[in-house]
Amino acid sequence: MELAQWQPTPPAGFKHKVSDNLQRWVIKVTGAAGTLYHGKTYQLLVDFAELPMQTPQVVFLNVVLMHPHL
Repeated sequence: MELAQWQPTPPAGFKHKVSDNLQRWVIKVTGAAGTLYHGKTYQLLVDFAELPMQTPQVVFLNVVLMHPHL
């Protein structure tokens, strides 16, 4: 989803922190109800600098519960 679409109507549980760098986003994700992550907020750094040659790099900026898929 492009930034112009994301900012006014982000997906449920997601918020984008606005900055001057359009290639690096800081996204806040709120854990979904009924999961181990419910009520917790996580910050992700998403780096789009290598698009379209590589997928975006995503890094958690805070501690995350251990999970085999992360």
